[in-house]
Amino acid sequence: MTTAVITGITGLRNRGVEALVTTTIAALAARRPDLRVHVLTESPDFDRLRLAHDRVHDVRPVQLTLSSRMRTAVAQRLPFVASRSSRGYHEVRALLEEARVVIASGGDVYSSTYGSSFLRGVMAPLELAREVRTPIVFSAQSIGPFTRADDRDIFLKVARDAVLITARDAISCAYLRNELGLPASRVVLTADPAILLEPSPIGAKKLLASYGIDTACPTIALAPSQAICGWAGADYASHLAALAQVAKLVLDEIGVQLLIVPHVQEIHAELEDRVIATALLRVLDYDPRIRMASGDHTASEYKAMLGACDLVVAERMHAAIAGLSSGVATLCVGYSHKAEGIVDSLMGEGAANSGWVVSIGEFSAAPFAIAAVRRAWARRHEAKGTLSARGPRMRAAAERNFDLVLAAAGLASSVSTGGANTV
Repeated sequence: MTTAVITGITGLRNRGVEALVTTTIAALAARRPDLRVHVLTESPDFDRLRLAHDRVHDVRPVQLTLSSRMRTAVAQRLPFVASRSSRGYHEVRALLEEARVVIASGGDVYSSTYGSSFLRGVMAPLELAREVRTPIVFSAQSIGPFTRADDRDIFLKVARDAVLITARDAISCAYLRNELGLPASRVVLTADPAILLEPSPIGAKKLLASYGIDTACPTIALAPSQAICGWAGADYASHLAALAQVAKLVLDEIGVQLLIVPHVQEIHAELEDRVIATALLRVLDYDPRIRMASGDHTASEYKAMLGACDLVVAERMHAAIAGLSSGVATLCVGYSHKAEGIVDSLMGEGAANSGWVVSIGEFSAAPFAIAAVRRAWARRHEAKGTLSARGPRMRAAAERNFDLVLAAAGLASSVSTGGANTV
């Protein structure tokens, strides 16, 4: 049986991770029906339920073999401490040894943004794959920047031996080639696989009606991030106050329906978007005009809901991608270069600097946030036209990613995908 392993996965409670994993599995299956794809994840219990199969494995025993510092940091979140003598470690090692290719996913996990301990954790299975000489591909990533030399070195130790690195944005592509010195022949610009995610067949009308949203009336969706202030060093209280003012703008001035979408639902409070979403409801005294889609929705269901809105204001990157790839004007609130890179890739070069991306520091000032949303609402039809025109090209770039991955791994597709060109 020909197998592949996807790693770099923090867990499918993050609907962006789910969008990446499910589209990757589907695209590989369409090209190589004989390929069995296994997933290494930090939340195997939840992810097995979501993916509805048993090819989901706990990556944490491998992460816990790195160093005493990493062992201590990660063990605080786990009920056990693993070592290279553990059964879990040897199961993952055997899986990596048998695989024809290891696919490093995760979106933007290979950077200094989330801290050195986190980076070492996501690199651990890739270091092991390198040790057992299994080909490694980094698939459709936003990579960097590495602000610490140790982070850069641990990434390059693996990346220099990777058979292919595809970048989902031009900024990352240039960084890999020019700043990290990786050869252009192995670094290729493609697009985020989540562009290919299909909206749920349940349909937006039925999903939104369950929350009291009428698809016949205009709607603005807000996807707040509980974690964004911590990553960017912004003030949480100011951020929450700015979100409240944006909500009032939507309801009282623009006069449309407001849907809150907590796109990441985690077990860790600092990452759980329902925390900030509920805090926002409290600040607004539970205004009955505000709806929150707080169910255990799939990424596909959330995409259906976001795709039925007239404007998306997203602090989560994959909520933004869900809106943009559905042809919906989307204001992205960013904390790293991935926001600029992805918005420019989907809307055209210069879109980020023309007001479609704002930093979390700027957005945490209520007057700036209000002006940004007011401007985005006024330009929503213009953006919709741009996205409609660029959509087929971006889907082709996302599809091409998987042809490149399989070819680099010596598993060339047995099914024609049309030979789409890169962006």
